[in-house]
Amino acid sequence: MTFKQKSIRTTWSNRRTDEVTSTLYCKKCDQQIYPVDWDLDIERVYEYQRKATPPKPTYFKPTKNLWFAIALVVLGIVGSTTFFVMTYS
Repeated sequence: MTFKQKSIRTTWSNRRTDEVTSTLYCKKCDQQIYPVDWDLDIERVYEYQRKATPPKPTYFKPTKNLWFAIALVVLGIVGSTTFFVMTYS
């Protein structure tokens, strides 16, 4: 039984969502066991494991590319404001 938490990585940020997927895989017959085929024992074990392994907290981390883009925008705003103040005053 595996639980996977969705993590999204882009050029602007890295973030972890609260979406958790789970799969149950039989090592004896090498097949995935779908929830439709679960019996009561498997469901009890699944619920126990799901509660025993809570998902990690979600987060949002900006990458260096985002900080660089923000710095360029701020620099452009400051530069253009300075230019207009110096020109028209």
